[in-house]
Amino acid sequence: MKRKRYSSSTVLLAVLIAFCILAIIEIIHGQTQVRAEREKRELLEEQNLQLEQQLQEAQGNTGDIQDDPDTAESADQVDNNGEEMSGDSISANSLSEQNLPDNAILSDQDDEMQIVFMGDSVLADVSENGGVAARVAQACNASVYNMAIGGTTAGLLPEESAEYEKWQSVGFLGAVYAACGLIDSDVFTGYPTKEVIENCDFSRTDYFVVEYGINDFLCRQIGRSRYMDNGEVLNIDEPHTYVGALDLGVRMLIDHFPDAKILLISPHYCEIFENGTYIGNSYSLDYGCGTLVNFGGLTGYVAAEHKNEGVLFLDSLKQTGIDAYNVTEYLKDGIHLSGKGCDVYADCISKILLSDYYREE
Repeated sequence: MKRKRYSSSTVLLAVLIAFCILAIIEIIHGQTQVRAEREKRELLEEQNLQLEQQLQEAQGNTGDIQDDPDTAESADQVDNNGEEMSGDSISANSLSEQNLPDNAILSDQDDEMQIVFMGDSVLADVSENGGVAARVAQACNASVYNMAIGGTTAGLLPEESAEYEKWQSVGFLGAVYAACGLIDSDVFTGYPTKEVIENCDFSRTDYFVVEYGINDFLCRQIGRSRYMDNGEVLNIDEPHTYVGALDLGVRMLIDHFPDAKILLISPHYCEIFENGTYIGNSYSLDYGCGTLVNFGGLTGYVAAEHKNEGVLFLDSLKQTGIDAYNVTEYLKDGIHLSGKGCDVYADCISKILLSDYYREE
């Protein structure tokens, strides 16, 4: 009996020791995962910094933007089969269209400055106190015309024609062409943008504020440019690429409205969800054409190419302060701005515009 009790105690002690060892292993494993995740994030941030340095070095280059090999990317494009956003999640393939602003025109005869917004739902979405456009209108004492439409892109989708007679896109180039009088406003029937086109004297515009890129990235159908990393040139025209469409639209605004300036805004930090599951962020998610940070870098490149023609740049990835640590405070669903997010976003825009506007005076 004593021998049996001794054996049972030994087994029990061995089991307890085994549980302790497993617990210690689990703790060590958890710490290792946290450390690995931290190192991964630091590596991604370092890669982003290197990209920005390369773009800064390229700012001094001259010539057509399409001739620069740094704008190359993969040709891989994936069909858009994503679902619309529901609840607190968002499709990885497209920003869902939000409620468009009823106050697309925020005008006062005493306003000193006229601002025209072109963008996607980041600018079109009405949050607390009216969204970004209303906040900028108040901060700058400006007449604001909001042409932003949720779900739109800078580049044309593959099925969209670049011919004026067949025009159907309500994205960036559509907004630009309508402002320049090259296409009819009927293309925008059903959107507040149509009212803006019919009521705004674009020749009086002081600033065009342009924000695109998130949908271009998420739809997986619009490449960064025609030029791939291996030197191959894709058989598509510039309007069907992000950087090509952005550059074309900027050049057309400069040509038609030489007295206006343009503020280009790069995509802010985002966290992407698919069917409610987190799948990546601006630094990590890559559909074959680089990360969202890569798209943002090209926005800065276009701005640098036209810096001497009155083009300004807001690097929202850095300047808004929105990041992985405060994303739930500033973003409603990983992408769209909350009330606080609109505050910091509009504040960044307003400071740049006010600083430039009154420096000239």
